[in-house]
Amino acid sequence: MIFSKPLTEINESLDRRKYLDNALEMPQYRPAKHYEEFFNEVVIPTLTKDNKIRVIVPASIKDRRYCHCYVFGFSEPEEKMNNFFFENILQKDYEQILKEVVQQGNLVIYWEKHPKSNLQILKHSGVFNDNDVVQSKWGAGAVLEHGIFDVPTRYGTHVSYFRRIC
Repeated sequence: MIFSKPLTEINESLDRRKYLDNALEMPQYRPAKHYEEFFNEVVIPTLTKDNKIRVIVPASIKDRRYCHCYVFGFSEPEEKMNNFFFENILQKDYEQILKEVVQQGNLVIYWEKHPKSNLQILKHSGVFNDNDVVQSKWGAGAVLEHGIFDVPTRYGTHVSYFRRIC
């Protein structure tokens, strides 16, 4: 089990989180050449219209990494890079810490419990900046700066914090 310290359950505005879900809704298949345009011209204006989310790096067809690759510093996603791959990195190279001691550069990990097995499923990851602000990559889209709890519901129901130990 990765998460051993007290957790923070995301109880923030469910309406806000569902709004973010809707903003990210895309057809199941969208040709890659149109994805960048769609994300930057449709999704980003919706996400940023209330100034709670800020674009750090716009979506680019040249950067197809998703959140975990971005956070852990991998330049390209590979087939072996599933949740277990990243959970192993967390267990080996990081220690879970309490929110009260989180510092800039620590990891913010979003997860949820599997409904049948109670296993913890890694859903999203970001890097803590400061003042409860996280920088993360949303899907293969843009790198965004957002509040700790200002994430879509699909990114999990709990959040934990980690710092590198090696």
